[in-house]
Amino acid sequence: MKKITCNIIRDILPLYLDVVLPVNPDVRMSEKKELKKFRSLFRRKKVIVSLLSAAAVLAVIIGGYSWMN
Repeated sequence: MKKITCNIIRDILPLYLDVVLPVNPDVRMSEKKELKKFRSLFRRKKVIVSLLSAAAVLAVIIGGYSWMN
């Protein structure tokens, strides 16, 4: 792994410090709600993809078994 020199850190540090967190509690709460909504949507899509993948694998297994018999 390549070592990171101090010069690289000095170049990147201002980018890190430019992140501004909102102080207003209403803005923070709305961001929190949006994040929760995104998490639930992501979880729901993950479950749907998992179920569809399991159904596809089951269909291939049943198809392969019926083809062999």
